[in-house]
Amino acid sequence: MHERDTSHLLAEFTPTRRVVVEWTVLGLGLTLVAGLVGGTVYAAGTGQTDIGFQISDYESALNGFVWAALLTVAVIGLHEAIHAAVIRRYGGDASFGLGIAQFALPYAYVTTTQRLNRNQFIVVSLAPIVVITALGVPLMLALDAPVLIVPLALNAGGAIGDLWMAGVLLRFPSHVVVEDFGTGMRIYGRTRDEPVRLTRERTLLKRTVLGTTLCFGLLLLVGAVTPVLLGLLGVQSFTLGVPDSPWNVFSFTGGSTGFEARINPLGGVAVSVVLGVVYALGTASRTQTT
Repeated sequence: MHERDTSHLLAEFTPTRRVVVEWTVLGLGLTLVAGLVGGTVYAAGTGQTDIGFQISDYESALNGFVWAALLTVAVIGLHEAIHAAVIRRYGGDASFGLGIAQFALPYAYVTTTQRLNRNQFIVVSLAPIVVITALGVPLMLALDAPVLIVPLALNAGGAIGDLWMAGVLLRFPSHVVVEDFGTGMRIYGRTRDEPVRLTRERTLLKRTVLGTTLCFGLLLLVGAVTPVLLGLLGVQSFTLGVPDSPWNVFSFTGGSTGFEARINPLGGVAVSVVLGVVYALGTASRTQTT
């Protein structure tokens, strides 16, 4: 076989149930993190000192929800259209579809019958999150439209599969070619290419990222649900963490006309990283003893 021939099958990747669970957890966490980052950017861009929300007019809240839902549907369509545009830019054909990974995770996709080289496939994978974020954030600030935080965050979280596959491909040589078959991908290279395996350090880092993301997502979920519960219970004020310090995570103030809740991003990140490291070390030691 010729030295530069790339017809040798190196790997076939189809999301397993475990991978789908990890995608779901990481996607949820990434959505929440992206929402917090978007809120931070919006607060900074509009001259605010922190992130918060106030509910006093439920009709306006409902209208905001409807607009966020409609914009999210539009962004999903734009996401897939960008995939298709980049594929066609590389000379491939593009077809659209819907699926449910492991009968649990619904997704939209664009596939092509043309094989792409590694770098082309990575560009196809990452183009939507890069383009939509690069256009959406300035638009959010220019229009003073915080409602755009929701579709932008969901676009980031929904791109977890694209980010995952790009990460997988970066572990292979640049000369490999990739075949997308809708529910997964096949990676072809040269006969002398060696299989790629996870090292223990990468596994530990992966678990740390997974644990940190999960913890941060849970903290944000608690921060979203807690104000409603505290308001119903008639609590006037509540603080989670150490006040006036980097470890202050969440604060709440209630009143007769509504309530106000504020999240400290640095506190949430600090607590999440600590818990993520604990999770990684704990699962690593448990794996070694079994």
